[in-house]
Amino acid sequence: MSAAVKTSSIRFLCGLSLGATLALLVLAGPAFADGAGGDSGAALGGLGDAGGAGGGGGAGGIGGAPPSPNPNSVLPGSNGSPNGNGGAGSAGFGIPNGAGGPGGTAGTAATPTGSAGSPGMSAVCTVCTGSNGGGGGGGGGDGFDGATLNGVTSAITGGAGGAGGVITGFSEFGADGGGGGGGGAGAVISGSGSTSTSANVTGGAGGAGGSDMGAGGAGFGGGGGSGVVDTGINLTNGFTITGGAGGAGGAGAESGGGRVGGAGGAGITGSSFTLTNSGTIQGGNGGATGANGTGADTGTSALGGAGVSGLNIQIVDSGTIIGGTNADGTQANAITFTGGTNSLTLEPGYTITGNVVAFSSADTLALGGSGSGSFNVSNIGLSAQYQGFGIYQVTGGNWTLTGSTTVATNWSLLNSGTTLTIGSAGVLGTGTSLSMAAGTTLSWSIGSS
Repeated sequence: MSAAVKTSSIRFLCGLSLGATLALLVLAGPAFADGAGGDSGAALGGLGDAGGAGGGGGAGGIGGAPPSPNPNSVLPGSNGSPNGNGGAGSAGFGIPNGAGGPGGTAGTAATPTGSAGSPGMSAVCTVCTGSNGGGGGGGGGDGFDGATLNGVTSAITGGAGGAGGVITGFSEFGADGGGGGGGGAGAVISGSGSTSTSANVTGGAGGAGGSDMGAGGAGFGGGGGSGVVDTGINLTNGFTITGGAGGAGGAGAESGGGRVGGAGGAGITGSSFTLTNSGTIQGGNGGATGANGTGADTGTSALGGAGVSGLNIQIVDSGTIIGGTNADGTQANAITFTGGTNSLTLEPGYTITGNVVAFSSADTLALGGSGSGSFNVSNIGLSAQYQGFGIYQVTGGNWTLTGSTTVATNWSLLNSGTTLTIGSAGVLGTGTSLSMAAGTTLSWSIGSS
């Protein structure tokens, strides 16, 4: 069966299945961190209380945590600087010990490449009888910090975090590795107005945690830097933006001595902006867990970065948005809305890989643009790909809904010339209402079965 309706204001109330007929009723800026420094090996307790902590990557990067408890008074890693330079790692404890690595420096508009953080220093035990630890790696510098990307025509790259230091030789009681430094962001922009990418943007990788020796504890991996950290500036992207990969966790010589890797950086994170994407945006992968990294003090397997995350964000996507890969091999979210009121408008040509998680039912999922596209409503639901949305709109183009759902999706057809085609029975879910603005068209094409 096929039919079409064009009217000024129509609302449809639908049950579990459309069947062959339809009933018609006529009705009148917060701060966002770059890559975090890797924690000292005993940050969650257990062995590793002599290892230094990694420095944070770039502006907003948080330094790694010290041991807890902290009998040797090891310092936390330094936070990244507001000017985009990476923070220094902290020194390990003991004689000998490893000094913390200095942080990298931020790039400029002319040379938008942050320098890498230096590795934490290592040391050699001839015969050690006390606690000894390697230094934490320095955080990487941001590729570029400023108010606009206009005029930045070269590829933008955040500096990598430095690796955590290690102790080698012989120690009667074992020795501890330092935490890896966090990666710097590719670009950090804040202010107002609009800008666009002119080249690829990549966050820096987190540094690997240092390995331990004997009955010690390794260092945690540093987090990857975000591709772009955006506060308040509308961004148009036609290139590839990628979050940095998390650094691998340090390897343990004995059971329980290894540590998990750092989290992958988001492709884009921030607040209060509109993102118009026709390119590719991808989160970084979570860092691998080091050998013998299973136990109460080793941490939870690292997460990959979301393709896009943040609050009060409006996304218009005709390109590709992909979540990174978690260290356990599963898929990270493509988009995570973390607060405020948000919207995602899909346009023909879009590809979304990974879940899209709304902050609340005030968030909007829309179908728009020009030309023709299709959307499978089976992907809507709390255990499906598109989770938690409460507002559904068709704002432009010629869209076909396929699949089926039990979720009430109250679609509103907005803007003259917009067409929505109902492609299968059950496509609108239980109790769904449809509203149509003047000049919009609803059509349906449903088989007899």
